[in-house]
Amino acid sequence: MTLAVHRVEAGSGEPLVFLHGVGGDSASWAPQIEAFSSGFRAIAWDMPGYGPSLPLDRMSFPALARRSMAGVPEAAYRAAIACLVAFDRRDALAGYRMPVLVLAGETDTNAPAPMMEKMAHRIPGAEYVCMAGTGHLGNLENPAAFNRAVGSFLGKRRS
Repeated sequence: MTLAVHRVEAGSGEPLVFLHGVGGDSASWAPQIEAFSSGFRAIAWDMPGYGPSLPLDRMSFPALARRSMAGVPEAAYRAAIACLVAFDRRDALAGYRMPVLVLAGETDTNAPAPMMEKMAHRIPGAEYVCMAGTGHLGNLENPAAFNRAVGSFLGKRRS
């Protein structure tokens, strides 16, 4: 099965992947592709049915998972779906041992800044940044602040 999924790529080096939300597509990340392609292989994909990516016959989480996992044996696929149905990793946050940037928008009502700050405090060493006057789509609403926060976070990991 061919996975006809479109992506935009620019730059070279370590991959930096941008995943759009339900209301976006790869174009949502244009300011970030431009900003980060000088130091990374910046990649933004179009989920099936978005942008030029071919749609699924029926858009559902299982259908999206099937498309993504086309080469995975059925038993592994069913186990993954069973796992995802019960997915709640809040209790695992304290066990994260990788660099984490929790980026919030001050006026975000989907993922409110106080909730995101609380999450950041549960992750050892996590960096929390709240973008003033910004809502849920910080990368589009305030690309300069978004890129500054992400660039600073990534810069600390490279030096």
